[in-house]
Order: sequence, then C-alpha cells, then structure tokens
Amino acid sequence: MRHLVELVLIVWWVHGVAVAQGFWMTVGCVCLPPMAFVVSMMEVIKWAN
Repeated sequence: MRHLVELVLIVWWVHGVAVAQGFWMTVGCVCLPPMAFVVSMMEVIKWAN
C-alpha cells in the first residue's frame, strides 16, 4: 500500500513539474515579445533625445 502512495506522489509531482514548465513557457512566449518591444522603444526614445 505504501508503495502505491509513493508512486502516486511521484506521478503527481512529475505531472506538476511538466504543467509548471509548460505554463512558464507559455507565459514566456506571451510576455517576452511585448517586453522586448517596450524595452527597444525606450532605447530608441532615449537615443532620439
């Protein structure tokens, strides 16, 4: 019985890690381009002045 609980915990943990990685990759793909755009625009404005 104990082994079953350990197995469930391991599977649950691996699943959680996979979901978290997918989540952070999605967040990165959504957030990084606008952030890069804003930073580059700020640089352009800074250089223009």
